[in-house]
Amino acid sequence: MMLSKIINNISKSGLRNTTNSKNGGLLYFQNYYMKSSTTITRLNSGNNNYSNNNNNNNNIILNDKFLNKQQNDKKIIYNNIFEEKNQFLKRIYSTSTTTTSTTTTTNINENNIKNENNNENNNENSNNNNEQSIKSNQTKSKGFLRGPYMTLIKLPITVYVTLTAIAGYVAACPIGAFDWVVLSQVSIGTFLASCSANIHNQEIEVQHDRKMPRTKDRPLVIGTINRGKAWVGSIALLTLGFGTMAVTPSLFVPGTLAACNVILYCWYTDLKRVTPLNTWIGAFVGAIPPLIGSVAATGEFEAIGMLLATFMYIWQIPHFLALSQVLREQYRGAGYKMLSVTHEKKTVDRVSLAHALFGIPLPFIFDYFFNFNVHPITLTCMALSSASLALPFITKISPKRLYIISLISLPITLFLSCLLRQPFAYYTDDDDEDKDKDNQNQIENQDKK
Repeated sequence: MMLSKIINNISKSGLRNTTNSKNGGLLYFQNYYMKSSTTITRLNSGNNNYSNNNNNNNNIILNDKFLNKQQNDKKIIYNNIFEEKNQFLKRIYSTSTTTTSTTTTTNINENNIKNENNNENNNENSNNNNEQSIKSNQTKSKGFLRGPYMTLIKLPITVYVTLTAIAGYVAACPIGAFDWVVLSQVSIGTFLASCSANIHNQEIEVQHDRKMPRTKDRPLVIGTINRGKAWVGSIALLTLGFGTMAVTPSLFVPGTLAACNVILYCWYTDLKRVTPLNTWIGAFVGAIPPLIGSVAATGEFEAIGMLLATFMYIWQIPHFLALSQVLREQYRGAGYKMLSVTHEKKTVDRVSLAHALFGIPLPFIFDYFFNFNVHPITLTCMALSSASLALPFITKISPKRLYIISLISLPITLFLSCLLRQPFAYYTDDDDEDKDKDNQNQIENQDKK
């Protein structure tokens, strides 16, 4: 009976009042243990009284049995007390650990949520800062070389192309027949056509420009300029460029060459992902502008214009192959089949060297067969320019330096071809015919006298 009462007291008074803290549970168990010990002492006192009565009654056998039974009850009570104590402590420790673990997990979860929120805020702030920096950079560079529209038309390349057309006109134009109006028409028309070609090029390659670090910040890629507006603008620029030259009947052929050159450039853009021969096809695009200028000056395809166009064609091969070697990994990642991507470096170097060596005797070959009256210094400068492209393969200069050398040698050669020029042979023949007519008139006048 006492054992059942103890167990009932433990189960009723229970752990619901003692799970709040570890110390409170221990105090409760100490009080409970003291009460249980008093009950055991009462059992002992009752046993003593009962044993005295039995001694008096001489019931020794029954007394021994009863004492053994009471001792067994004591052992059971003590064992139950210790078991309850152990279970009680286990429950306290488990509840304390679970509460601490839950609190720690909740704290960890709260910290994780806070960290995620902080990371999201930081990402938003960084994105805003990047957008602001892009906008600030665009506003700072707006209106000049690094502005979105200047980048869209590739202003440095466009100026370079326009200068080659001017060089073709100046080199081919006879002395005394120089016309500033025609030169202005050729310059403006070539400039606008080149802008149109560059816009078409970027509009076609938007998806591939995203994959290259060199082109990932272009305005059509980052969305600064709308692709539809860019396409409409390129058509408008091409129309204006063609109309600027075609308005003069003598410049209809140069205007047609400029328009065809834009179409060729767009076709070449798609070939960059098809065949390594795209470099040789694209070189025609760079060779046509000096031919535009020479045709505008003479009205026909003269030898000096053909020489400049051929020189430009030969010059572009080592130039662009050097660039493709510098950007080999970027071209490979974007899916371009450049020669430096599909072939080894030795093959690319040999091809560049062959074109550079072929360009050395080229001016003298033209002069020998066509006998156009070009200054020998100009021919020598063209040969030296090609030789400078072959020099890096002998001195083991890096492709990047070869690219820079090609950019320096070309304008020097074009400037000298414009500065050191002589009139064409048939113009000098016309002068000789005029002199012969004057001499004949003088002879006839003397005979009459």
